[in-house]
Amino acid sequence: MSEVIVLDKRIRDFPILEEAQDDDVLLASTDTDTYALRVKAFNERYAAGEQARMDAEVKRATAEQNRETSENSRVETEGKRDDAELQRQENEKARQSAETAREEAETDREQKHTAAMGEAAEATQQATDAAAMAKELAEHPDDPRNGTWWRWDLEQHAYVDTGQRAVLNYDKVYPSVEAMEGDADNQPPSTTAIISTDVNIEDNAKLYVKRTDGTWGFIADLSGFPGVGIESVKQTAGDHTPGTTDTYTIKLTDERQIEVPVYNGSNGQDGEVSIDQLTAAVETARSRSWEVVVPAEGWIESAATWGDLEAKWETTIEVPDMTDIPDIIKIDFVDGSRQANGRWTWVACDVGSVTLYSTHNTPPESEFTTRITEVR
Repeated sequence: MSEVIVLDKRIRDFPILEEAQDDDVLLASTDTDTYALRVKAFNERYAAGEQARMDAEVKRATAEQNRETSENSRVETEGKRDDAELQRQENEKARQSAETAREEAETDREQKHTAAMGEAAEATQQATDAAAMAKELAEHPDDPRNGTWWRWDLEQHAYVDTGQRAVLNYDKVYPSVEAMEGDADNQPPSTTAIISTDVNIEDNAKLYVKRTDGTWGFIADLSGFPGVGIESVKQTAGDHTPGTTDTYTIKLTDERQIEVPVYNGSNGQDGEVSIDQLTAAVETARSRSWEVVVPAEGWIESAATWGDLEAKWETTIEVPDMTDIPDIIKIDFVDGSRQANGRWTWVACDVGSVTLYSTHNTPPESEFTTRITEVR
């Protein structure tokens, strides 16, 4: 079919298209043909076509809008999907990190648990071994033999000689302090020396120990107290009447006095006084003694030394009756635990108190009583 062309020129012959009558004729031609078309028919066909075109355009625009909306929705959905995928990937990474951390924490927990069980087992074994060693040492306290301390060896399970003196003795004898000091360079530390000279010389019987700095340290004067004798014996009460008691006062050379009662016999009976009474009275005046109760509590760590002995424990006991310091004493066990009594090494007296020192690894664990007697 040939293309129909509406000639604008023909239409424009009318003043305006709206003034054309329905019966008016419009001429339309193609390249080869010319057609006559009434205005009414043209208007009807043009209007219908225009309406169809407009409807189609509306539909097209609507469809385009719907397409754009759908595309926007698709793009938005795709973006959300991409975001969701990214979030999923991040969540997966976080899950993997959390899982890795959990596995590492579990591994660390298992390692720590294993280590703790091993340490607990080791600590239990160590405690068991320590208890066994403590029991073994407690059953084998230090023992003085042949002038030195013998100590229980946990490896050999036998006593071994420590070489530490267990009794007071001396290594060297010098005629004077000057001679001792002149020989200091030839004697090793811890050497003990005593001065042996005329009993009327003040330095006689003094005991020294060689210090680590090369000098001699004074330990004690072993010369003792001057002897105590009887200056006079006088009757101070009584008249010798038979059946009564006279009193005699014995005055000692150190100015002390002792009263001794003497019974006067009647009807030919002899008076009752014996040599034992007089001896006991004099001995009472010559010496003093103190019974000291040493409790298990109160021992503290010590760093005191005496010669080459080093104390590890010490305890101080109050002795109110010790009004002065005795120079020479002897010590006797009285009561309590003999084992505890054997675990101290030396004693130091002071006015009103005594201090006991122990070189053992552990202090005495039981109470005991000892008697300190002044030797005159």
